[in-house]
Amino acid sequence: MKLIEIMLDNVSVQTRVKNGEGFDRPSVLRITADITSCTATLVTPYLLLTAAHCVHNVQPQQCKVPSFPSAEIVHQHLHPQYDASDHANDVAFLELNDPILNVTPMTLVETFEYNVGKDISLLGWGKVNDVKVADSLQQAKLQIRVCSTSDSGSTVFCARPRSTSSTSNVCKGDSGGPAIDGNDGNGGIGVLSQAELVQGECAVNGGLSLFCKANPSEEWIQTLLTGNRSHTQGVQNESTDETVRFVILGTALLGIATVLATGIALFVRRGAHIHR
Repeated sequence: MKLIEIMLDNVSVQTRVKNGEGFDRPSVLRITADITSCTATLVTPYLLLTAAHCVHNVQPQQCKVPSFPSAEIVHQHLHPQYDASDHANDVAFLELNDPILNVTPMTLVETFEYNVGKDISLLGWGKVNDVKVADSLQQAKLQIRVCSTSDSGSTVFCARPRSTSSTSNVCKGDSGGPAIDGNDGNGGIGVLSQAELVQGECAVNGGLSLFCKANPSEEWIQTLLTGNRSHTQGVQNESTDETVRFVILGTALLGIATVLATGIALFVRRGAHIHR
């Protein structure tokens, strides 16, 4: 069974989950990267979680968050073992210059058991069907299934619609969307990476999709979540330190100038007194 990426290629339209249900989760956002569109999740005020294949070929400044036009992505953190040839470790974090404060971030689940038969849901901004674009975040109800031999591993899991007759599944634009526990769980357990496609747009009814786990206990993820301003915070700290140094230097120079001015004034007055 061939699994292929489900990001938009040479298409700049907004897209959503195929035949999904409307779902309200403000932390799940549509992102654009140059001419592609994917889904991302706010996991801290400064970090968006998405699929690495959505952003690995673009510069940070090319990534946009349409619902937050002023949000500036200043750094991309791709998984250290990401392999673009087969989408292994297809996980990335996008770092924002300024925090998104009016949205509650989604928590990543550390102790989730990826048991076959367990219900999960996918949230995404992919197409509703092959042609229609929805106007709200969509949800597809899935169930964890066994991956094919070539895709099995400790860092991935697979899922398909709970009913083989269900027409709700993934579409282009859903890449990077979060898998959550059950129907309305508050915690993310992974990101959508790949799926079977039909007619060039959406996964076949009952088709299998592959997700990459996003466990916050993984050292790389934990480092980002606990010290997530690693890039811009360092710049800010450097700027702050530089400002302090300038203030100290300026104060010292002012003091020296004051002493010199006082000395010159005394010298001038003394010289004038001698000449009298």
